[in-house]
Amino acid sequence: MLTDTMLDACAEFEKEVNDPLALRQAQVYFPKNTSNFIESYFINRTRTCRGASGDYMTLELAYKNMPMSAGIGAYLDKYVLSNEIATAVRDRL
Repeated sequence: MLTDTMLDACAEFEKEVNDPLALRQAQVYFPKNTSNFIESYFINRTRTCRGASGDYMTLELAYKNMPMSAGIGAYLDKYVLSNEIATAVRDRL
């Protein structure tokens, strides 16, 4: 799965870089500088929203199970909504 490959690459990067400041800078840099390429509302929301204050909205959107984007973003939204985590959220409801 694509997300597993990305997570593996991130874990490898974190293992190779032993500088906490450099890791933190990369964690800030990556989402900030790649958000223009991601046309999915859900992917951008989960990448940029932090903290409990926004969690309820993300859960509500997962419960509705409807794409929030147009074009290719709609397909990316559908991909996220078909993920086992999103399915588990809906099943829990």
